[in-house]
Amino acid sequence: MATYIRVKDKATKHEFDILEHRFDPERHTRVNRKHYPPTSFPRNPKPHRPIT
Repeated sequence: MATYIRVKDKATKHEFDILEHRFDPERHTRVNRKHYPPTSFPRNPKPHRPIT
């Protein structure tokens, strides 16, 4: 079964779930594992909205 993990994109700062084997440390940062444990289905993305 596929396992999804929560990551933050380094370029856009958006948070989203990706398949665990697709994790790229050059492009992504893992989000707090206590708040977002690995799961079998992707969660809703969280867009980064900079305050101007």
